[in-house]
Amino acid sequence: MKRLFISGLLALAFFSTEARRIPQTEAAQLAAKFLQAGPQKRMVRALLPTPKHLMAKGQSAEQAPFYVYNAEGGKGFVIISGDDAVGTVLAYANTGQFSFADAPENLLFWMKVYAQRIAAIEEDEPGAPIATAAPQAVVGPLLGETKWGQDTPYNNNCPTWVDNGKTRHYYVGCVATACTQIMRFHKYPQHGAGSHSYKMDGLTLSANFADATYDWDKMLPNYAGEYTDEQAQAVASIASDFGISVNMHYTKTSSGAYSQAVPYALRTYFGYDNAVEMKPRDYYPTKEWISMIKQELDAGRPVYYAASAEDGRGGHAFVCDGYDDQDYVHINWGWHGTSDGFFMVNHLNPSALGIGASSTGFNVNQEIIVNVKPAGGSAQPVPYAIYSPSRLGLMSYEEDMTMMAYIENYEMMPVDLKVAPVLVQGDKIVKRFKEEPVHIEACKAGRTGYTSLRIRNIPKAVAGVADGDYTIHFAYFADGMSDWKILRHPLSLPAYGDVSVSNGRIVDAKIHALHSDVKLLTPIHFDGPLYANGIAKASFTLQNRSKDFPIKAIAFHFTSVDDPSITDTVFVRAGVYEESTKEMELLMDLGDKMKPGKYTLALYDATKTPLPFDDAEVGRAMVEILPEADAPVLRQTSPTYWLKSTPTASGPVKQGTPLYFAFYARNYCATGDVGIVTYLKGGPKNQEYVFLQVDKNIERGEQVSNGFYKAAGLEPGTYTIGAKYITSRGLEDLPTPFDSTKIVISENDELALTCEVLDFPTEITSGTRYEGMVTLKALKDYNGKAYVRLRQFTDSNGEIVYMGNLKLKAGESKEIKFKYKPGQELLPNNYLVKVDEKAAGAKTETPVGGYDNYYRIVKYTNTTAIEAPVAASSVPVSVYQAGNRLHFKVPSDVRVQEVSLYSLSGALCVRTATVEAGIAAPRPSGVYILRIRTDHGTSVRKMFVE
Repeated sequence: MKRLFISGLLALAFFSTEARRIPQTEAAQLAAKFLQAGPQKRMVRALLPTPKHLMAKGQSAEQAPFYVYNAEGGKGFVIISGDDAVGTVLAYANTGQFSFADAPENLLFWMKVYAQRIAAIEEDEPGAPIATAAPQAVVGPLLGETKWGQDTPYNNNCPTWVDNGKTRHYYVGCVATACTQIMRFHKYPQHGAGSHSYKMDGLTLSANFADATYDWDKMLPNYAGEYTDEQAQAVASIASDFGISVNMHYTKTSSGAYSQAVPYALRTYFGYDNAVEMKPRDYYPTKEWISMIKQELDAGRPVYYAASAEDGRGGHAFVCDGYDDQDYVHINWGWHGTSDGFFMVNHLNPSALGIGASSTGFNVNQEIIVNVKPAGGSAQPVPYAIYSPSRLGLMSYEEDMTMMAYIENYEMMPVDLKVAPVLVQGDKIVKRFKEEPVHIEACKAGRTGYTSLRIRNIPKAVAGVADGDYTIHFAYFADGMSDWKILRHPLSLPAYGDVSVSNGRIVDAKIHALHSDVKLLTPIHFDGPLYANGIAKASFTLQNRSKDFPIKAIAFHFTSVDDPSITDTVFVRAGVYEESTKEMELLMDLGDKMKPGKYTLALYDATKTPLPFDDAEVGRAMVEILPEADAPVLRQTSPTYWLKSTPTASGPVKQGTPLYFAFYARNYCATGDVGIVTYLKGGPKNQEYVFLQVDKNIERGEQVSNGFYKAAGLEPGTYTIGAKYITSRGLEDLPTPFDSTKIVISENDELALTCEVLDFPTEITSGTRYEGMVTLKALKDYNGKAYVRLRQFTDSNGEIVYMGNLKLKAGESKEIKFKYKPGQELLPNNYLVKVDEKAAGAKTETPVGGYDNYYRIVKYTNTTAIEAPVAASSVPVSVYQAGNRLHFKVPSDVRVQEVSLYSLSGALCVRTATVEAGIAAPRPSGVYILRIRTDHGTSVRKMFVE
């Protein structure tokens, strides 16, 4: 099993209880009461506004999903729930402050999931107790004031790379940060042992641990303030050495290592106890898993915790170093102490969600490392991290049995074992059968060593075993072990056989049958219409009531309403632990076999013997599959994030300065060209303004990020951001489940000019000369140039309508008349009018004020091009339609550079440079303008498309 951990997040979740909203006024009272309840008698200093992008649909500042209150004097914070369904206190800390601006990404991810959870809670669920008394820590935080990170000075000794001539150090990596914080807790060792070297991307990285001195007293708890070079070198030395000890893979944006390497490194290079052991979550029931974590903390040992994501895109490591009497767990996120605190986590309430069962996706491949302590006086053997990744195989014959399984080794060294079948009753091994030796290679580069095992001729005669029911397992034993140990299998797979003994003989033996027991708590909801051969996204809530059957994948079984013999099944990887509840959002590919029509939809666990999920209460889902779409179908998949001008600075935008916002969108149907058009609505006239268009070719199923950056000349006021998109079908609204994002344009005292009047037509044609007029007023003494331009929605392509020098005194106005005839290169399309100025000495143009006086959309039609091809004789291009596609035929020495298709009104339908397979024919049928640009010239023609 290969899992790389690159940053830190504990999968957090929530009690499923009643949805009584907590307004801001009540939240303030609860926060004050909570802070006053502790011995510090703290006062509330401020409520932090919840960022819009962390809210779900329908939530607002006055009715937020959570409220963050910082205490006075840096004495901690408390996060109050926006709904008492999850209790009232979500998280708290007794020191430091909470900041959304500095919060680590993993914590913000969880906050967003929490907001979505609040939005989805049902009104009729039972309520949770309100927490008013301050919780008391049972253990920890064991790391105390240690608040390390991954950048300077921690990475000062890490390998380097060059960025635009500047040498930079790679990040430490979350695995090394988590482990070295635990090592600082123990302040051990003073010197390491041995050395290690490995190659990474052509570099040889080495460390001599035996020669190193780790001066823990010089390592500060945190490096937020001043520190000496000696103190910086002390922490950089251990961070770099530990990274090398686990073969850290360094990259420009993150650094990753495998958790399997950590126990070996701690024991071999840093003198930690032989009992240090990694335990994978998949093999332990929820209650046992929780018990192990609490046991470690009770013993005064911080726990290394790692979790990888369901989507396979890496994972995270951090430190769990305490818990309180209300089952909040203290998390050190490993990012300078930012937002460290006690957090409500699902795995401390087994009756609610199972550990990791969070919509963040950190639901599988979780791991902890236990017994992290300096080596003691006794020479304990290294624990054997032996598991079976497969089901147990059991075949029963008349006189004997055969058992089979794969066995894997998580340790970084090979092992030699004895393995035997055993009869078990309760927790006791009552009989051991024939033993066989087994050798398993070491774990390397995150891949466990493994071997297959088959033991035949296991006798059914069991003299001396009392009559009754038993289970039969594999068990293993090795040097240094005090007793045989049952081999663990993943909870989702059969781990033992059920046997019955009568008169000293096994009379019945069969593999234990695991059964899913899953209930659908909410109806299945899709985020839009379903299309044959399309992508679909389903949302619903599942409750896994089984005690030994975690769900690893879900089957969506479609049955035709008109003809039940027509069925199709789509399989999706998704995890729900045993005795857990989880909100699901799953993406699936309906494939090209799914036919249009109406279907019933049932869910199953995706095993060889699937059982349907219980949907009796919510009812069997009914869906309609629409015919396959021949063009992209887009939906917005994230809120619109408004940023001032860079990805790190949000806030009001001054008129005439750059506005930046972004969102994700997914294409649910055919691959094709798309123009995503954003607009702003609001301002003094409550009008809709086209802002910017971004053109993309988007693959089927692809999710793309879309950034929109442009100077905002709009009048001061509040605007909402919206989006539409253009395909061969025409212009459509971009559906979104998220609330509209509002932006604020503020006054700009630095604007030099404002437009008082613009006289210019909204429709123009080729070959016609037009008269126009613009009146500009100076808001301060001005000397520079003024421009009137036409620009396509993409803010590119177009031409200058007027350009001239302008010199005005403050308060002076000037009426400028001009004449304009569209140039031959102007393409048929819709254009925005831009009025800009460029002061003497300035490097760039700036929009003038008075946006409402000059904003307009101008439609340009090239009538000459419609009536006759341009340069047709020198560009012998033939066009023909085959089905729903247009195809192009050109001589071998001619290369098509771009094809554009316009409606007669001048609206761009398609633009692409990829024409080998033709382009999708536009809809609806009718006459269109086709512009074909080649290396031999440009041909523009009119044609009828069926």
